[in-house]
Amino acid sequence: MFLLKTCIGPFNRAWLIPPAINLSVGSPGLGTPSLVSVQPGTYSGSSPGLANFPIPNYNTFTITLRAGGGGGGATDERVPVNQYPSNGEASQFSLPGTPIIANGGLAGSTTGGGVPPAQGGSGGTVTIGGGGAGGSGIDSIIGNPNASCSGSNGGRVTKTWNRTDSGAPVPGAIIALYLGAGGVPAIMVDGAINAWPGENGSVNINWS
Repeated sequence: MFLLKTCIGPFNRAWLIPPAINLSVGSPGLGTPSLVSVQPGTYSGSSPGLANFPIPNYNTFTITLRAGGGGGGATDERVPVNQYPSNGEASQFSLPGTPIIANGGLAGSTTGGGVPPAQGGSGGTVTIGGGGAGGSGIDSIIGNPNASCSGSNGGRVTKTWNRTDSGAPVPGAIIALYLGAGGVPAIMVDGAINAWPGENGSVNINWS
């Protein structure tokens, strides 16, 4: 025995369209979670000049930046100075808004007038004189180091960000990083007795 069910009249097929998803209802609280792809790492450098630093993924990012020290001076009672000492160069991490800057040390005296003041910086926790060491001065008469002619130390600046902090470096951004050279020393006319250059600037970066 067979049963036959017959539909009489037009057959309307209805398609059910789901309502639009409301992303604000039931969604997780807005914010910046820990980045799942973070690979802890470190970077350090002490070669003067400009480099482009790519910001990695991070939860915590710390930079310690040091400037170059000032070049050593010399007393010139007997032998004139042919090259005068120069200041150390500043180092800079050029973040938009608030760059990190460590100031270069000052050049040593050529009159034995004493060591100039150590330098600091801006943009983070500043340590005056915590950067590159100033070059030792020289006594041009006997060739011995002369502390009163030494250059001063450059500054050091340290800064730590959490990823959610205002102004924190953005992962993937390319930031210009400049490390300052130490100042050149005094060089005497005869070239036999010269002072010492300032120490170059440097940087240490770590992230986790």
